[in-house]
Amino acid sequence: MKLPVGFPVKIDIPILPTVTACITFQDFQFNVEIPDSFFEIPSDYQEDPMRFPDL
Repeated sequence: MKLPVGFPVKIDIPILPTVTACITFQDFQFNVEIPDSFFEIPSDYQEDPMRFPDL
């Protein structure tokens, strides 16, 4: 089964047991050509050691 172009994509994200965020994209377009620069860590980035202390 092929979905129509721009088929609505819905994502439900549980925030807390009683709160859920719902995100809907009405005109989703899959892009296979993602620039490598999107995955580069900035040279001035500093990790916060207190952000996830249990990891």
